[in-house]
Amino acid sequence: MSLRLLGNEFVVEIVNRDDTRLQGSMGKVFLGHQLILLADVQSRDQLRSTVLHEILESCNMMMNLDLGEHQIACLETALYAVLSDNGVSLESLVARMKEEPSGHPG
Repeated sequence: MSLRLLGNEFVVEIVNRDDTRLQGSMGKVFLGHQLILLADVQSRDQLRSTVLHEILESCNMMMNLDLGEHQIACLETALYAVLSDNGVSLESLVARMKEEPSGHPG
């Protein structure tokens, strides 16, 4: 599936957790390839959290914010809680990822 971030079209792939591109992570952004990888072993709740984390990571890189991994993780946790506590769900985004083939070689 594709995801628009700050005017850029990213391909999002759910891949096997053993995919070496993940480097042991649950998610990974490849800014130069406009690619976001997500490990397939996650629950739906974990997948929602991970995709939000990778969106923040992408914004961090594209906007040269120079945030560290800890700061991004804290922002993801806070934003996820705010969205969840106020009835905003990322479920439709996750459902699209599971249903649509990426169309990206990899």
